[in-house]
Amino acid sequence: MKVFRDLFLRGDPERLQATMEEVKRQLTDGWSRDAETEGNLRAMALRGEPTYCFACEQKERRPAAVVFITQKEPGLFYVPNVVPRDRRELSRDEYNEILADFCNRFVRPAADRTGVRVELTDTQADLSSWLSPMAAQKLRTFSAAANRSTGSSHPCDQDRWMDFIVTAHRDGSRLDAHTLLRWLIEVENWPPEVAERLAVEYEFGREVLAFSEGRRRSA
Repeated sequence: MKVFRDLFLRGDPERLQATMEEVKRQLTDGWSRDAETEGNLRAMALRGEPTYCFACEQKERRPAAVVFITQKEPGLFYVPNVVPRDRRELSRDEYNEILADFCNRFVRPAADRTGVRVELTDTQADLSSWLSPMAAQKLRTFSAAANRSTGSSHPCDQDRWMDFIVTAHRDGSRLDAHTLLRWLIEVENWPPEVAERLAVEYEFGREVLAFSEGRRRSA
């Protein structure tokens, strides 16, 4: 399934900051530091994490956009988003192409000089990206056996569906309702209205299970 790519930079804080300075010095071909947006974000930040913004101008098939980089935790920078400048949203292909261009042309060469580790994730992902092997198998079994017009309504389908949700919760699955919805529709060809209902049931089930353990998933 096609997904938005992630970009991670790992190293000690001094090397990460040095990498950002190297990136700023290398920018060419319509790329520049967006100091205004960067300043606004830093002014609004509650915890003061380092934040960097790099903009690209529109060029041929490349839309104008801003790449945001911030600290996820000490020793780890990441890109939380790539935002278009003159439209509502980017397609997955546009998002991924802009991020790959920025990473390969500026981030990787800078990181090679500073000793920072760079990871750019793939454009494709399967269930193993979010689920344990057991949970993934239970989801596939449900999808293969269930009545596509009724979802989890039949008792046998409901048992398989609830077994999957419990397993996903027990294993600490990172699968969210939106990704599940996309997988059901795009990979398994479920009717959108039934897939949406299943995604809502999944999210609600995970919340109930978390609440029963004295915590909230959305907190």
